[in-house]
Amino acid sequence: MNPTTKALLRNAVIEAVNTEQDLAAMELMFLLAGKQLPYRPEACVQLPEATQEVLAVGRQVIDGPARSFHYWASFIRENFIPFMVRNGRARFTSSELFSWLENNPDVCMTTAEVERRLDGHEYWRNIVSKALNALKEGGLVEAQSKSRVYVIADR
Repeated sequence: MNPTTKALLRNAVIEAVNTEQDLAAMELMFLLAGKQLPYRPEACVQLPEATQEVLAVGRQVIDGPARSFHYWASFIRENFIPFMVRNGRARFTSSELFSWLENNPDVCMTTAEVERRLDGHEYWRNIVSKALNALKEGGLVEAQSKSRVYVIADR
């Protein structure tokens, strides 16, 4: 399926979920996943596996524009860095940070942040990468150029 069509279907799924049109959302997700609808979609209790491609399960999403890297730098500084320190970790990878953000129930993304770019990645990952660079420039974390491994600076 063409990437533009997929993006439009994802937006339609989000709109259907936001307007509590669950059956329509489920039908759209089946289309997006390239699967056939069950005979009686009303009988389906769980959303299809394709849901995980479209929306992260349990993720809190609010309607709004993407927040700046300043917001995410502050969030990382105030939440992720203390979490790592409390757990005796002074090193982390950008992938670990991304995973922590995706799985943390306290993290709330905006609709613009969870939109997928043409490369398939959600927009927020790019913003968080910029936030990490800002924290590196500010001396809170250290990393070699183009490295994905970060060390929390001694303060």
